[in-house]
Amino acid sequence: MPKILAIDYGEKRIGLATAIMELKVALPFGIIENKGIKKLIADISEICRKEEVSQIVVGFPMGLGGAKTRQTEKTEKFIAALKEKIGIPIETQSEIFTSRHAHGIFKDAGVRKKRIDESAAVLILTDYIERQR
Repeated sequence: MPKILAIDYGEKRIGLATAIMELKVALPFGIIENKGIKKLIADISEICRKEEVSQIVVGFPMGLGGAKTRQTEKTEKFIAALKEKIGIPIETQSEIFTSRHAHGIFKDAGVRKKRIDESAAVLILTDYIERQR
């Protein structure tokens, strides 16, 4: 069954979520530290290999009104590097308000800090799955 990996790209941490497309349910997969693009791509490549990922969805940040932001440009560079090194189809999914929504899920600030990126990836993947219907 085709498996999707969702990525919430960040300068410090990258949130991950997975889904088996037929089941249409996004599940948290964890967080990896961003220790530079080469290490990050190697880590994602290894996850894709182990998990037999057939597609990647990257959360795409845009400012209100659709304007590009500094984070948009960083995410575009990350996606370009990922496409260059990984032979898996990559799509983007708007991530507008996902982090804000993920903040509201956890009441405990300590838990929130640890889980926010992973939760944002779940929301990105859930939105992507809904868009496919």
